[in-house]
Amino acid sequence: MDGAEEVERRAGLGRHLDRDAPVRAGLLDGDAVTDGVEARVALVERPVDDRVVLVGRRLGVPQMAGGTEYSVFERLWARPTLDVHGMWGGFQSDGIKTVIPREARAKLSCRLVDDQEPEGVLEQVRAHLERHCPSVATLEIEWTLAGAGPMTMPRDNPLAGAAREALAVGYERDALFFRSGWSVPVAALVKQRLGVDSLLLGFGLPTDGAHAPNEHFDVDSLDRGIRTMVDFFRRAAG
Repeated sequence: MDGAEEVERRAGLGRHLDRDAPVRAGLLDGDAVTDGVEARVALVERPVDDRVVLVGRRLGVPQMAGGTEYSVFERLWARPTLDVHGMWGGFQSDGIKTVIPREARAKLSCRLVDDQEPEGVLEQVRAHLERHCPSVATLEIEWTLAGAGPMTMPRDNPLAGAAREALAVGYERDALFFRSGWSVPVAALVKQRLGVDSLLLGFGLPTDGAHAPNEHFDVDSLDRGIRTMVDFFRRAAG
C-alpha cells in the first residue's frame, strides 16, 4: 500500500470515492438536486458529449470519474461536491525510511447547492467519516474556515441578459450560459440578508493556472474584460 492509499485509508476518505455512488450513505445527498429537468437541459446550450474527451485530455486523466447518473458537465456545474485538496502523513523528505505514519491528514471542501447549509453538510461529512473511522484510530476534524451558503443567479435576471450582450461585444462572439461554482461568501450573504442577486463576471482562461504557483492573467483577457464591463455598465444603467 503506497503512501497516498495509506493516508486515504486512515483518513476514511476511500468510502466516498465510489465511482458510481459519490453521495451514497447519506453523504451530501439530503435535498440537494439539480433544478429539475428544465434546468438540466439548460445547463448547456450546445451538445458537449464530444468535449468530455477533450476535458479529460486537458486534465491528463484516462477517463472522467464520478458516477453515471449525471453527465460530466452536470457534475462539474450543478451538483454538490466533496473535494479532497490534499493528503499527507508520515515521512515525506528525500530518501528512504521504514517509518510507519502516526497520523494522516487531509484538506476537504464541499460545493453546496440549493437547499444545503454549511452546518448541515459539515455534520454529514463528520458522521460519514466517524462511521468509517477504523476502531484502532481516532478522528479529529478542524473547522478552520467559515462556510458559505449556496446561491444561484437566475438566467432570466435582466443583468444576466445585459452581461451576455456585453460579453458578445467584448469577445466578438456570442456568449453561452453554463454553470460554475465559486467561493464568494459575500454573494450568498447579500442574497440571504438583502434578497439581492449578485452578478459575477470573470475573464480568466483555463490556462491561467488559478491558485497555482504560476497563476497569471493574459493581457488580451484584460483588454476584453475592460471592453465588456464598459458596455455592461452602459446597458445596466439604461
